Amino acid sequence: MFLRHAEPAQAELLASAVISACAGDGWADPFQPRMLRALLGHVLNYGADLENARLVSISEVAAAIPSAEVRAELIALMVALEVLCNPIPL
Repeated sequence: MFLRHAEPAQAELLASAVISACAGDGWADPFQPRMLRALLGHVLNYGADLENARLVSISEVAAAIPSAEVRAELIALMVALEVLCNPIPL
């Protein structure tokens, strides 16, 4: 399950991390933000404002999320969102 070790207080940062990694230049597929919004809402009860999220750096995310479990789940979510694209972005 995605983000099962994450806390609701981390939701905004997690959304920003995903957007920074997967949509810095725009989403490759319109389903990606819909899936992200649904997952964040369902798992962390977060009403994601994806259009106005600030971009964050890898070092900022690493410093704010010390849990290896949460970071691994975040990476899995990023990979899952990229796999939704056809073709998969390189």
